[in-house]
Amino acid sequence: MTPQSGATTAPSAARAAAVESRSSTIPIARDVPAKGVTIHDGLSGGALPDGVPYASEKDPVQIVSYVLSSTIIHPGDKVTGDVTTSSNAASVTAQVGTITIPVPKIAPGKFHLLMQLPSIPLPPGDAKLIITAIRTDGKRTTREVPITVVL
Repeated sequence: MTPQSGATTAPSAARAAAVESRSSTIPIARDVPAKGVTIHDGLSGGALPDGVPYASEKDPVQIVSYVLSSTIIHPGDKVTGDVTTSSNAASVTAQVGTITIPVPKIAPGKFHLLMQLPSIPLPPGDAKLIITAIRTDGKRTTREVPITVVL
């Protein structure tokens, strides 16, 4: 098949036209890996995602790092967060006050939350977000993250 007059045979022009611009937001809350944590580098061909340390079912569960879209929240905001744990974490929860929600697991040691906060007024002021990583036998570890609720 030959191209018609004025047509191009290079698919790169079509791809270039389809390229979209993207912007990214730098998170406000970020915690770096704990001292002494062995990080999988992704070069050795292991089965774990980058940044996830291997841990047996008997090793203590670890929260390696977390990233939150913001530590200042308003009713109705969209909130995102990523938590990296040791490979033996079966689940992660996020808790503010008496409200606890599960953070969905997307890969071994990787958890991602995307949620719309309720539009009802939350008690304004300083609060703590408690991130909990839990092993299958119920053993757990937590991290507290200071947050501020603004109306």
